[in-house]
Amino acid sequence: MPLSLVTLNVVLGYIFVAIKMWAFVDAVTQKKEFYEAVGRQSKLFWSALLGISVLSQFLSVWTQGSNYGILQIVGLILSIVYLVDQRPKMNELRK
Repeated sequence: MPLSLVTLNVVLGYIFVAIKMWAFVDAVTQKKEFYEAVGRQSKLFWSALLGISVLSQFLSVWTQGSNYGILQIVGLILSIVYLVDQRPKMNELRK
């Protein structure tokens, strides 16, 4: 694989780790009552799935594996769903 593709893979891997870490840390630091008030999934659900997502992405970057495996893509989608759907609704309740 050319060096530029390897570099792109590593850079994207770290970007994915950052997005997933942001979602995970936010999910863990929110109060349980906000999850219940929104009425979607529980804090345990989001924390567990996002934590597994961060771990799988970090291991993928650390071992220089593919950042485009099924776990990495599903984890990225979960993180984005949390950040654009669940998080804004909980932030409205905080005001």
